[in-house]
Amino acid sequence: MTQCQRVMQFLKDNKTITQMQALRELSVMRLPSRINDLRKAGNLILTEREHGMNQFGDQTSYARYRLIKEA
Repeated sequence: MTQCQRVMQFLKDNKTITQMQALRELSVMRLPSRINDLRKAGNLILTEREHGMNQFGDQTSYARYRLIKEA
């Protein structure tokens, strides 16, 4: 199974994914690149910006990708 296939299956099962989830659960290091590949294949995936704290207590922002429509 390719990284794109793993990401797509995760999105189908869970509706959203973050970089941390991709790294921990799918061993995908470059999630934005895989999302771009999936978009080029005709899938509609929305990028949502979220804010939180990192392990050092600093404010951070990150992307959450949401599957809207599968190609």
